[in-house]
Amino acid sequence: MFRSWMIIALSALTASQVFAAGGVDGGGGKSVVCRNRGGDVVSAEVLDLFEGREMFGLNIPTSSERMEAQIRYALEVLPPSSRGLVEFYVKSVLQNMRLVSADLLPIDDSFEVMVPQG
Repeated sequence: MFRSWMIIALSALTASQVFAAGGVDGGGGKSVVCRNRGGDVVSAEVLDLFEGREMFGLNIPTSSERMEAQIRYALEVLPPSSRGLVEFYVKSVLQNMRLVSADLLPIDDSFEVMVPQG
């Protein structure tokens, strides 16, 4: 009986830690757009990248290379043991993705924990 209660208590503690972490993994999809005083866009990026750089100190490289060239490079530097699986997923995404032009309604589901000032 004690063991069952201990498992329940540890599960509850783990769940509370997940909820206390906030919305770091709250679905994303939002963007951060920074403008100067004149209203011109200075920078724009997805919220996930902003959080990664600012909250976790990640060095997220940028590139002006086309997507295909970036994918080829990423596959070249992956360990051979992972390359086949990643290639499978890349092919699947590229075959099934569709770029469409549509007006999307904003969905406030990211639960952001930080945004830039201004």
